Amino acid sequence: PPGKAVYDADGKNVDGLTVYGDQAVRYEITYTNYTDTPVDITIVDAVDRRLKDVGDPEDGGISDGGVWKDGMIT
Repeated sequence: PPGKAVYDADGKNVDGLTVYGDQAVRYEITYTNYTDTPVDITIVDAVDRRLKDVGDPEDGGISDGGVWKDGMIT
């Protein structure tokens, strides 16, 4: 199964811990494709309901074409 880790700016794993609005975090998702055929994957993760803004990529927000909608990052 895919694995997820969330790191703060100092490299400390904060997955499952409280992350504050002024704190930048980095998600790392690991997975293995066991076939010889390239496949697309979609990862959906719920964010804390109190989070109001995840920011634009230019400002260090969601990257790689991610979308934030209805409290979910895809």
